[in-house]
Amino acid sequence: MMDRRTLLAIVLATVVVIMFQVFFFRSSPPPPALEQADSVAAPAPEVVEQQPPPAAAPGDTLRFWRPGASVEAREFTVRTPDYVARLSSRGGVLRSFTLLGFPGRDSEPVEMVRDSLQGELGLTLLTRKGPIDLSETVFSAVETSNDSATVITFTAADSAGPHILRRYSFPREGFAIRHEVEIAGAGTLGEGVDYRIEWSGGLPVSEKNPKTDLGAFASVTFVGKNLKQDGLRSMKPGVRHEYAGEAIHWTGVRNKYFISAIAPVRGDPVRVSTFGSRENASTGTELTMAVLPEETTRHEFLVYIGPLDFHDLRGLGVGLEHAVNLGWQALRWLSVFVLDVLDWSYRFIPNYGWIIVLLSALTKLVFYPLTRSSMRSMAGLQRLKPEMDALREKYKGDPTKMNQAVMELYRKHKVNPMGGCLPILVQMPVFIALYNVLANAVELRRAGFLLWIDDLSAPDTVGHLFGFPINPLPLVMTGTTILQQKLTPTDPRQAMMAYMMPVVMLIFFYSFPSGLVIYWTVNNVLQIAQQWWMNRQQSAAVPVEVVAPPRKDARRRR
Repeated sequence: MMDRRTLLAIVLATVVVIMFQVFFFRSSPPPPALEQADSVAAPAPEVVEQQPPPAAAPGDTLRFWRPGASVEAREFTVRTPDYVARLSSRGGVLRSFTLLGFPGRDSEPVEMVRDSLQGELGLTLLTRKGPIDLSETVFSAVETSNDSATVITFTAADSAGPHILRRYSFPREGFAIRHEVEIAGAGTLGEGVDYRIEWSGGLPVSEKNPKTDLGAFASVTFVGKNLKQDGLRSMKPGVRHEYAGEAIHWTGVRNKYFISAIAPVRGDPVRVSTFGSRENASTGTELTMAVLPEETTRHEFLVYIGPLDFHDLRGLGVGLEHAVNLGWQALRWLSVFVLDVLDWSYRFIPNYGWIIVLLSALTKLVFYPLTRSSMRSMAGLQRLKPEMDALREKYKGDPTKMNQAVMELYRKHKVNPMGGCLPILVQMPVFIALYNVLANAVELRRAGFLLWIDDLSAPDTVGHLFGFPINPLPLVMTGTTILQQKLTPTDPRQAMMAYMMPVVMLIFFYSFPSGLVIYWTVNNVLQIAQQWWMNRQQSAAVPVEVVAPPRKDARRRR
């Protein structure tokens, strides 16, 4: 029979892998590198301490861009089936962006702008005399609409300074916005002028359990074929992470299930600076572009503000799907396959809970030949136990000969001692991939099943006792594990290990997503049915004839 210590080691190793991802990679999703480098080599990131730029002298053109509170700003609201966006002509910034169909902590739609007074997507001119903050500049504004989008254009111009245009195009469907920046006459500000677009306030907490959300707060940048993620745990006051080059595809801020990202449409050189504050639980990013002094500078950006939906993000073609945490790169392909299966099945079965039940049953069916072979190996080992004990007693002083004799016994009776481990080893990658999908895919967020199970991506907590969560599903799973252990032939010397395993499983599964516990529980129930059937067949089979070795005194008499 398969060694219980081996089985426990396999299960514990899998749990350790998953827990390592939970606690270590929650703020750093795993694709550290894809196969090959980009055609343009991406420089290694630098961590620098950024000093504030020098202040401008009185009378500089900076005063032009701060007309004061006497100028009245206009507000614009864009409504689509997917979101409601609110913009202000003061700064030409985004004041609010609520995602319809995604309830937040208070059951209201998820809000993506953390500070409505400051707003996001602010624009700052960077000159050698100092930065020109346009947050107080009141732009002229025009709103137009057509069949495909609502367009809001902000402009600011003066004879003493450059002409600036910001245009937002909001499509009727989806969360991808087009944003254009046009700057003319930058030569009036001197040489070496740049501008930056900022998302400086991070994202609000959107989940019922803030800890799971805060653990995923990060500034993210896709450089070459690497995802660079700077989470709250790595944030230090005054320290920024800098990335530069044409290989920067996008930058943004994220929480567990949502992201705000900015991607240059053309491959222009870009500088990105990410930062954050653990004290304020906020992350931010700044994207800087060069301005042509004597010509008109035009840049176009794709701005995505919405859920971390793998398939929608992949369809944008800029690599944003890599922001979705689907586990280590070695198993990411399997996680994507599991997610594809879940999404495809949802077209026909609009309940992810039942899909998980069917997936567990299908997995059991696919691996049934291995499971049957495993059970036969375990039963064969159990029948050979008296003879193996006799060999161990005979060669107890010579471990080498004992192992040779035992292996010869296995070959004689065509028993594979590792046969019991194989089905578990083969299924573990599927289990890990399913964990990554259930814990991180926005499709499973707030997806209910039956009775009290209202979120397959979270534990099925029904209440608290002295602050401790009461989760019924792991208890049910533990009961099925114990029953499975009772039906499985067990070496009496390893009985303690057999009883320990359900307890260990309960401890680790207690805080896992309920969808994963459902998967494992269904797997246990099917395993119990298979074990019962095999035990019934084995009880009717003819037992293996065990020939005891001749006693020593009998050999001497001969």
